[in-house]
Amino acid sequence: MSASTQPPRMHNGRPVLTTTEASVRAGFTRDYIVYLLETGRVEGSKPWGNQWMVYADSLDAFLSQPRSKGRKGPRKKREVRQTEQGERVLLSTSEAHERYGYAKDTLLRLLRSGHIEGEKSGRTWLIYEDSLLAYRQRKHPKGKPTRPATAEPSPGE
Repeated sequence: MSASTQPPRMHNGRPVLTTTEASVRAGFTRDYIVYLLETGRVEGSKPWGNQWMVYADSLDAFLSQPRSKGRKGPRKKREVRQTEQGERVLLSTSEAHERYGYAKDTLLRLLRSGHIEGEKSGRTWLIYEDSLLAYRQRKHPKGKPTRPATAEPSPGE
């Protein structure tokens, strides 16, 4: 007998689905369905102790709500700190990597060794942009041209 010909399972007078059935119906993974149940965003019960059953009407109500497709644009605005030296822009290691091309590990090594300035906020390091630019200028100064540019071509050309 196929599942479609069986009468709907009921619990507390409401039709219920297994997490597998709910995931197929909603197009989500089973883990996400369990997350929705555990956080109370979808109603369900554990009538046999350890296995979730999802109330079909609660799942349908959740699916009918408009949802965004996640975060768009930059995750974080630039942080500016007022210090004794004036306003200083803080960059995350990811932002510094994207803008200046240094590997994240290299940036962390430079921070810990004191070659560039920054501060730690929780588990995240933030880098003062002016400090990184000063380091970059010290280590990679703009090279002088090997020969002066002239209007006349050199004899070999």
